[in-house]
Amino acid sequence: MKDNSLNKLTILAVSDKESNYLKSVIASRNFKNNFELIISCGDLHQNYITYLADGTNKIIYYVNGNHNYYLPPRTNFKNRFKLEYNSIPGGLDLHNKIIPFKNFLICGFSGSKLYNNQPYQYSEKKIYWQVLKYYLRIKWYRLLHLFAAPKKIIVISHAPVAGYGDQPDPCHSGFKAFRFFIKKLKPVLWLHGHIHLKDFTSSAVYKFKKTTIVNVYEFKKITVKQNDVKAEYKI
Repeated sequence: MKDNSLNKLTILAVSDKESNYLKSVIASRNFKNNFELIISCGDLHQNYITYLADGTNKIIYYVNGNHNYYLPPRTNFKNRFKLEYNSIPGGLDLHNKIIPFKNFLICGFSGSKLYNNQPYQYSEKKIYWQVLKYYLRIKWYRLLHLFAAPKKIIVISHAPVAGYGDQPDPCHSGFKAFRFFIKKLKPVLWLHGHIHLKDFTSSAVYKFKKTTIVNVYEFKKITVKQNDVKAEYKI
């Protein structure tokens, strides 16, 4: 019998601004079973990411933003994070990685458009080559798992997709290469940050082809069920 639960996923996505409301919810009740996956789309302090990991007892899957808020590695982080430890205690950097999770493949792009030659800034050409590498790797993955259940793709980025919630200035414009990714690989969901909204109750959800694109500024609850995606701020 087919297990449809593998095609359902509940995500807590955070980005760009620490949420006092989210902190209070985590502190006030048992929060760890509300979400299967917690994702950061960048520009959040290392201490906040580690706080979310500690408070929910989950690994935080993240990409870097275009601002560096990270401190030297903490030496007393909990043992359960040791195998997943990268640059943030309790976090796993998704940049240039493909991570299987249930019936989904999760991959990530750090940073923003190149505008003043600082770290985590990329030219359109650089991102285009990253997209091509992902395309080949995902095609190879699907070939190797030809007889397994099909894997839907979820993409995490800091920068937006060009033309879908981005802004015209050089820093906040989106990548055109991301549209190429969507056309070729047809992800079910694309989560990003970088574009600040009025507050966490604001909604910025777009549809390109069959991909739902969500700006998760501050935090959003994302529910994926087959090809249906729902984004909301109530948790």
